[in-house]
Amino acid sequence: MILHYVIIMAAITAALKPVLLAFLVSPAVKRLVVDLLAAYAGTTDNKIDDALVGIVEDALRIDA
Repeated sequence: MILHYVIIMAAITAALKPVLLAFLVSPAVKRLVVDLLAAYAGTTDNKIDDALVGIVEDALRIDA
């Protein structure tokens, strides 16, 4: 049963990965990635991950 689930999830991942990677170049998806990282960083009590969000945002060349 678990093996069946693993095989199905592997197939779904294999099918979706190229599509998701193709969308990664769009500004909307880049913004989504940064927003998700920022939301996660907001759940911690350190400033390191906040700085990393800024670095990722700069690297992806997203205007604020």
